[in-house]
Amino acid sequence: MKPEIISTFYQKYSKIALINLTLVALIGVIMRYKIGFDFPFFDQKHLQHAHSHFAFGGWVTLGLYLFISHYLEESGIHSKALKKLIHIQLLLSCGMLISFATGGYSLLSIVLSTASVLVSYAYLYLFTGYRKIIHPEVPGYKWYLMALIFQAISSVGTFVLAYMMATHSFHQHTYLASVYFFLHFQYNGWFLFGIIGSTLYFFYSQFKVTVSDNLAYILLSISVFPAFGLSILWMDLPAYLYLIVIAFVILQSIGIILLLLSFWNLKPIILPKLPPIVKWGSIFGGSAYGIKFAMQLASVIPALSHLAFGFRPVVIAYLHLVLLAATSVILLTLLLGQNWLKNNQWTISGFAVLLLGIFLNEAGLGAQGIASFDYIVIPGINLYLFAVSCLILLSLIIINLAQYIKTQSKS
Repeated sequence: MKPEIISTFYQKYSKIALINLTLVALIGVIMRYKIGFDFPFFDQKHLQHAHSHFAFGGWVTLGLYLFISHYLEESGIHSKALKKLIHIQLLLSCGMLISFATGGYSLLSIVLSTASVLVSYAYLYLFTGYRKIIHPEVPGYKWYLMALIFQAISSVGTFVLAYMMATHSFHQHTYLASVYFFLHFQYNGWFLFGIIGSTLYFFYSQFKVTVSDNLAYILLSISVFPAFGLSILWMDLPAYLYLIVIAFVILQSIGIILLLLSFWNLKPIILPKLPPIVKWGSIFGGSAYGIKFAMQLASVIPALSHLAFGFRPVVIAYLHLVLLAATSVILLTLLLGQNWLKNNQWTISGFAVLLLGIFLNEAGLGAQGIASFDYIVIPGINLYLFAVSCLILLSLIIINLAQYIKTQSKS
C-alpha cells in the first residue's frame, strides 16, 4: 500500500474518532441539562450507558486501534484484516450509541456489545500472530500486547453485567464488583498500556528515540491484577489481601515514576522539536495521570477509600479525571502529533479552550465531591457543570471545523 493511501486512512479515521469524541461530549451536555433542568426526552440511565460505551468503543478504542495498526505498518506489516476490524468496531460503536440511548440494556445492545468484545478478541489474536515478524527496534509491541490482553480480560465484567441485565438477577455486590472489574482493566490495563505504547511509538516514529522501559513494564504488568483490590476495598478484604494490594499499588507507583523519569530524560531531545499544542497537551495529560496515581496510592488508606466509594460525586470526578483529563487529552495530543489531525490556528484555539474546559470541569466535580463529605450542596453547581460541559463541546466543535479549514499548519 502506498504511503499516501496509508496516511489518508489514518487521517480519515482520526477525524471520525474526533467526531465521536464530540458526540460523547454532546451526550454529556444533554445529561448535565437533564440534571439541572426539565428535559423529558431520553432516559438518564440509558444516556449514561450510551455515553460510556461510545466513549470507550467509539473514541478511545478506535484511537488506540489506529495507533496499533500504524505501529505494525511501521514494522513492515500491512494488515487488511486489522483495518476491517477497525471499520467493524466503528459500526458497532455507532450501533451501541443508538441502542443504549434509546433502549438501555436491550437485547440489541447486548448483542452489539458482545460483538464488540468479539472484535477485541479477534484483534488480539491477529496481533499476536505478527509477533515473530515485528521489527524489534520499533518500541511498543509488549505494551500493546499487554493492553489488548487486559482489554480482553475486562470483558469478563461486561459479560457478567449483560447476564444480570438479561436475566434481571440483580445482586448489589456482584453488580458493583463487575462494573469496577470492567473499569479497572479498561482504565489501568487497556487504556494505560495502550497510551504508554502509543507514546513510546510516537517518540520513535517522530524522533527515532527509545527509552529504557523494561523494569517499568514488569512492575506495571504484575500490579494490574492485585491493584483491582483497590476497587473492592468496600468488601472488607482480609488483612493479608489488603497488605498484598498495598504492596502492588506501591510497585505500580514505582513503575509509573520510573517511566516518567525515562520520559523526562528525553526532554532535551524532543521538547524543542514538539509543536506547542503537543507540548501543552502532554504536560496537561501527564499531570492528570500523575494526580490519578497519587489518588490511587492515597486510596489504600481505609478511611479515604470508604469516603471515595461512598460518595458518587467523588467517583464521577475520578472517572472523568482518568477518561477525559488523562486518556482523552493524551490520545488527542498523539493524533495531532502524528499529523493525522490538522494543527492550525483554529485547532490550537479549540484545544486551548478544551484544556480550560476540562480543568474547570474537574475543579467543579472535585469541589462537589469534597462538599458531599459533609452533605453540602454547592449553590448553582449543576448550572456551572452544565455551562462547562457546553464549553467542552464548543471546543471540540471548533477542532472539528478546523480539520476542514484550509490554513497553514502550525509547527
